[in-house]
Amino acid sequence: MSAARIIKDVIEAGATIKVEDGRLLIRPASVVPDLTVAALKAHKLEVIEALAPANDPIPPSPIRPTIRFRLGATSGGNTGGTVIGDDLPEMVRELVERYGSRLDLDDLQERAAERFAIAAESSTDAEAQRIAMAEIVAAIQSAKHN
Repeated sequence: MSAARIIKDVIEAGATIKVEDGRLLIRPASVVPDLTVAALKAHKLEVIEALAPANDPIPPSPIRPTIRFRLGATSGGNTGGTVIGDDLPEMVRELVERYGSRLDLDDLQERAAERFAIAAESSTDAEAQRIAMAEIVAAIQSAKHN
């Protein structure tokens, strides 16, 4: 009998099965049929391996900040895009450095404010959010004066 089939039989019997400190834990064990218990004993190592964390589904990737940007009129070139990164103020500074006066700075500032409004709904650190937004505004204002 395969490990997958044994695990399925345990669950269908109304029990839970997991590995803890290298040992199989079945609760409540009393509901598992004798035939399945015998199969568990005969294929214990295979069942433990099948339940190993390495076989768990890959967890979802963490959500990373994104910001869309627009460029002013360009002749046959890039009109904007989306940047994905870990640090929104740094992303804005890099956009300003890269595109300079071609960047639609008012639109960028508006989009950054929207991102921070969304982040503020789930953030526990309002002061850090305020500082990061101030950094973005400073970078954009500096670019407007250059």
